[in-house]
Amino acid sequence: MASFQAADANADGVLSKEEMRDFVGKLGQNAGARGVPHMDAADVAEEVQEAVWGLYNGKTEGADGVSMADFGAVTEELGAKIRSLM
Repeated sequence: MASFQAADANADGVLSKEEMRDFVGKLGQNAGARGVPHMDAADVAEEVQEAVWGLYNGKTEGADGVSMADFGAVTEELGAKIRSLM
């Protein structure tokens, strides 16, 4: 939550595309500091970053931006899908 709030530059409770990039970067830094393997955003193709933005941003229809609830819900859905493929 602290990383989300730090990335939410205008403190409106939702992340814009640029704020989302910052948030994902902060999550990567946090993972790296804990020794958890992660991808660096610089290594992710722009079209993949756009697709990820679309996935999270599209969670709440009619709303532009990603709330913490949106982020949590999509992340849980992704985790469930990955678990089902294992």
